[in-house]
Amino acid sequence: GSSSLPDGRRIVTHAEGGAGDGQEVEVHEDFRMVVLANRPVWPFQGNDVGDLFSCHAVLNPSLESQVAILQQYGPNLEPSQVRQVAVAFDELRRLAEHGQLAYPYGTRECISVVRHLSRFPADSLSEALSNVLAMDTYDREAKKLISAVFDRLGIKLDAVLLYGSDRAVVNSPEYLEARKYEMWVEHENSREATSPKHGKEDPDNQPHVGGNTWAGGTGGADTAGLGGKGGPYRLDKGHKVHQISDEEKRNVSAEVQARARAMAEEALAQRLREIDMGKQDAAEYEHFLQQVQDQVAQLRLIIQGMERKGKERAWVRNQTAGDLDDTRLAEALSGEAAVYKQRTEVEQSHFAAAGEDKKKFHFVMDVSGSMYRFNGADGRLDRMLEVAVTIMESLAGFEEKLQYSISGHSGDGPSHQFVAYGRPPRNRKERHKVLAQMVARSQFCYSGDHTVEAARKAVLDMARDPSSDAKFVLLFSDANLRRYGISPQRIGQWLTHSRTVNAHVFFVASLWDEAVALQKQLPQGRGHVALDTKDLPAMFKNIFKSDMLQ
Repeated sequence: GSSSLPDGRRIVTHAEGGAGDGQEVEVHEDFRMVVLANRPVWPFQGNDVGDLFSCHAVLNPSLESQVAILQQYGPNLEPSQVRQVAVAFDELRRLAEHGQLAYPYGTRECISVVRHLSRFPADSLSEALSNVLAMDTYDREAKKLISAVFDRLGIKLDAVLLYGSDRAVVNSPEYLEARKYEMWVEHENSREATSPKHGKEDPDNQPHVGGNTWAGGTGGADTAGLGGKGGPYRLDKGHKVHQISDEEKRNVSAEVQARARAMAEEALAQRLREIDMGKQDAAEYEHFLQQVQDQVAQLRLIIQGMERKGKERAWVRNQTAGDLDDTRLAEALSGEAAVYKQRTEVEQSHFAAAGEDKKKFHFVMDVSGSMYRFNGADGRLDRMLEVAVTIMESLAGFEEKLQYSISGHSGDGPSHQFVAYGRPPRNRKERHKVLAQMVARSQFCYSGDHTVEAARKAVLDMARDPSSDAKFVLLFSDANLRRYGISPQRIGQWLTHSRTVNAHVFFVASLWDEAVALQKQLPQGRGHVALDTKDLPAMFKNIFKSDMLQ
């Protein structure tokens, strides 16, 4: 290749040779140049030299190598203290790689801390760290994450406070395996289902099993409850579930099933009419929001980071000063002035500008009956509601950059709309209404599964949409597919059906190891096991990278 100089001459390789006209500078065959450069992305903003050099990525050194390097900058420090600093920043860098911190802390920050400690031995480690961490002290969530890292290593940061505490994770396959015999009690009930009904309300809320009288009982034949048959809809009163067999559940006449379904549809319609936000509802929404406030902050940070990454350094042409633009030599010879180019920051946002095509997201939530049925065992419906809150809160305020819709799939069908494109919920009252609709669908829907149909419809609808330049379908499921004879291949074919749609499925619950087994059989990178909503920000970031960060 060749490179143009500001005076019009060209640097050419020895193999090409010069033309003998004095306009070409031949590089010696033994000449080599090794250049260290920052990456041309935020926050480094280095020059893009890919058109001039053969580029190689220099990865961060290993922990042992970092310790050895740091020891050279602080020979008077205790080796244990130097290692402590290296380990801490290694963890911070991992948080940045997973999208939880915006700034990618590295070896240079470690060196700065060690130099400080070496030159000012009277200062504490916290004081030495304060200069390096100052850029993140404005961010409450970043401070919380950083403090947690240093606290684990026994380093107390004077100026950074912790907020809240971690939630216990009780949804791993190992935990569920240990609880497999605690989730329900097998129960025999040969009573014939004849007359679907709500049942009597017990003012003392005592547990009732198979008595066919009380609302919210378990293992019954006609009343609303859990674990039984013939009842019109699910009703959880918080008691241990006594579960009849699948064979016994099928032993219900078509007439009784039709009557039960009619009652469920009527109850659903009534519940949807009643949904509004009172004091209790406000407290309920606040509860879910508190559970996911860290995830919301991380996702908003990721989205904001992608906007910042849009400010890249690039060549700006038609300038009156700078480097001569070799594409405008003819204009230069004719005396034109604007024949130079300069490297500067330009807006190249990965999000569309106002009025241009937008990114579109379709979130397809699982509101099937099993979500309500097993919520008392592993909190799967609560987790689905947490996902919805995370989505709505994280995307609020970015409407000019992206659009999203939320729908649900259940035994009643593949698409129940909760949020339409261009009409996001504007406040907590409207967001709580979305949650209430999801719960109602799950409680009153008919048994069955439309996960495959939901994936098919979402992907095809998105593929036909000409209004966006990046399209995402994110499908959620409780992995209860084997019960309905659904193979992972049937879902996988729709996840990869369209080249223009980036489609993924998230398993937010699992009976034993079913979610992991399904993930292994899906197309590479398209299936995700998210048994804790804390895992979602990193998963979303990796998905966004495949399109928005290219």
